[in-house]
Amino acid sequence: MTPQMQRAPGHGVEIQLAHWPGRGRSVFCVHGLTANCRAWDVIAGELSPEHDVWALDLRGRGRSDKPETGYGIAAHCADILAVADHLGVERFAVMGHSLGAYIALALAAQNPQRVQRAVLVDGGAQLSEAEMAKVFAWVSMSVARLNMVMPDFEQYRAVVQQAPFLQPWNPALDDYLAYEIQEVEGGVRSSVSPAAVERDAEDLRQAQPAELYRRVACPVLILRAPEAILGDDLILPQAAVDKMLREIKDATLVNLAGANHYNIINADMPQRRQALTDFLAP
Repeated sequence: MTPQMQRAPGHGVEIQLAHWPGRGRSVFCVHGLTANCRAWDVIAGELSPEHDVWALDLRGRGRSDKPETGYGIAAHCADILAVADHLGVERFAVMGHSLGAYIALALAAQNPQRVQRAVLVDGGAQLSEAEMAKVFAWVSMSVARLNMVMPDFEQYRAVVQQAPFLQPWNPALDDYLAYEIQEVEGGVRSSVSPAAVERDAEDLRQAQPAELYRRVACPVLILRAPEAILGDDLILPQAAVDKMLREIKDATLVNLAGANHYNIINADMPQRRQALTDFLAP
């Protein structure tokens, strides 16, 4: 389902929104480090029209403003709250993937009066320095495409399609990449700001999500991808998940069979659809 696109004021910046209208719970979706709002096409299409679904281009990504400064988890949380205020949404669910999961966790912990539900999609864990190093080793593969200039969209897509963790390819990925690119001298390239990614990555390295666990008052659903990208580089190692389940007051874990860190949000997964349907029900 193709979303309706609009802009809204964030915290000192303009934020681009994708909207899948619905009649139920308002859900704000927060993408990962190098992604954009269209990463949520598949999941949002499954949730709407039972729910009113919004996805943001985080500042520095997609068609949102790209300021030189003002990045990090706190800045993104402030943007989401400003957007919700603008839309007149007082209470909502938040769902985040990867970096977005850390943002969703912080938003829920710091705003219990507003966040009704939180879904952490393969993210939000307190990782050791060694575990974080493994994660950023393959995140660099995604970052590499940001400076890649290709003659046209078809060749840009052909390069991205070579990634084994994006298989099987589907039409939603075509729509995602078509939205991502911008025309530049010599062809097309990603619209994601490498500087924004660098600043957010540094903030994520310094984050202490475990300090937030006991502050989360709302129910939390953790969707975990058990398939690694390279070796044993899981975003949610079992020990880290166990800590989340112990310390977050009302947390539920669902391991999504066959999911890796990327296809967990864009592949057809009946198990994920059912888990979200049950969790977000009124």
